[in-house]
Amino acid sequence: MEQSNSFSQQEAGTLEQVTEQSKESEQAKEREKEKEREAFSDLCNLIQTNQVVPIIGFDLFNYSVDSEYNDLLLLVIESYNKPLCDEVRQTRTINNTYDLINGVYHKLDEKKRRSFCIAFSKKIVELRTNFNLVPECFQQLARIKNFQFYINATIFNSLEAAVSDFKVEKTPGKKNYDIVNYHPRILQDIEYDNTSGDFSTENFKRPTIYNLLGTHDVAEGEYVLTDVQYMELLVKMISDEGKKFSNLKNALKDAVLLFVGCDFPDWILRFFLRFCVGTKMDKRNDLEKNYIIEQFPDEYSKAFFLGNYGIRKFQVQPDDFIGKLFMELKRRNCVENRYFNNKVFISYNRQDIEAAVSIYKQLTDNFIETWFDEILNNGDELDPEIQNGIDAACIFLPLVSNNINNKEDIPKYYIKEWNYACENKTPDAIFKVVIEGYNGYTLQNKLFSDKTKDLIINDGETLIGKTGASGPDYTLDKSFILKLKRKLFSCRVSK
Repeated sequence: MEQSNSFSQQEAGTLEQVTEQSKESEQAKEREKEKEREAFSDLCNLIQTNQVVPIIGFDLFNYSVDSEYNDLLLLVIESYNKPLCDEVRQTRTINNTYDLINGVYHKLDEKKRRSFCIAFSKKIVELRTNFNLVPECFQQLARIKNFQFYINATIFNSLEAAVSDFKVEKTPGKKNYDIVNYHPRILQDIEYDNTSGDFSTENFKRPTIYNLLGTHDVAEGEYVLTDVQYMELLVKMISDEGKKFSNLKNALKDAVLLFVGCDFPDWILRFFLRFCVGTKMDKRNDLEKNYIIEQFPDEYSKAFFLGNYGIRKFQVQPDDFIGKLFMELKRRNCVENRYFNNKVFISYNRQDIEAAVSIYKQLTDNFIETWFDEILNNGDELDPEIQNGIDAACIFLPLVSNNINNKEDIPKYYIKEWNYACENKTPDAIFKVVIEGYNGYTLQNKLFSDKTKDLIINDGETLIGKTGASGPDYTLDKSFILKLKRKLFSCRVSK
């Protein structure tokens, strides 16, 4: 009996210990989340005060590739020579696509190495239809008002396309932004006025993009792709060859650097930061102000380096992080809206408010801007603000259900919205969503215009509202959300 009591006490003690450890683990996780929230808020404050330079990497493209690949560069290098890629994998340890590209490059004979970048560029051109060269996150980066200087650490001109379309006013025959391309034989510095002494994005007269690696469509393929070319670039930068990197260094050494989706190999990151600091890397506070956004954990050496210098890292999917950043800065009125309005206008019957709210939340969670009013209007005429909202929206999304056949509460204000949209917007700008159980239009009155009748009679874009154990499910299909995003990016609507 005493032994039994002893075991019970021992078990109780063990259970108490496990419970305490679990509690401490949860508390540690919460403290870590709180640190992340504080770091994110600090970053937003720094952006708002014009102190941040975004450095954009290849990983931002990886979620726009329309194929089985989730890596744009991998798609291109395997299209260039798949058998050679397989041979390299069998004979070498390959940790990432950067290793694979270099493994393939060093397997080529001297003649093919000289033309490697040209051949790589041709493959990119051939494959362009398989991926979105200007993902939505680039649009969001361009629209952040306080970003006036960007470092493009890719070989694509997607950032320029986004800035051209979403940041500056278009003037025929004139660029309202500056582009500086790295070229190994024709070096060029940025224009930067730092007479004030402190870094500020306001020191740039116009939005400026520095293409750090060059661009793949430059003649003779002289851009940075292999370790040989990266090394030459870094040597030129650190030695300030021809005094063509002085302004770039002056801008970066005092700025807060936001590396987004770069995932540089350890040695490239170290040398690049050495250039930015401009002196011996012996002071932690020279580097701890910077941020890195990458999805995957670092190899030990890189993680140790970041820890030594206190560089803050968010381990998240880079495009999702940009979406979250964009939404927070939009809330702070730091987002450009003058030249376009890429929004989804949600229009619905008041009896479908539950489904409408669900759609609104889903689109917001996917970083899609919406025009959504939970307080529905009344009146005989369409409110001018509502009319302007429909005109400016890229997509008009009517929510159709059997409630349109309800004779109560006529006239219905949403019908005015639908009639106006069907009359004034092109068919490809209207994405109808139908709630499960809709039997078609039966209400015989003159409220709906002929074009609106055609809209509500024809099949919808997507079906929601299937009834489950917990009630109707209003979840939008992922493919439908992707269609919305693609339409939103291709749409530029002047106010």
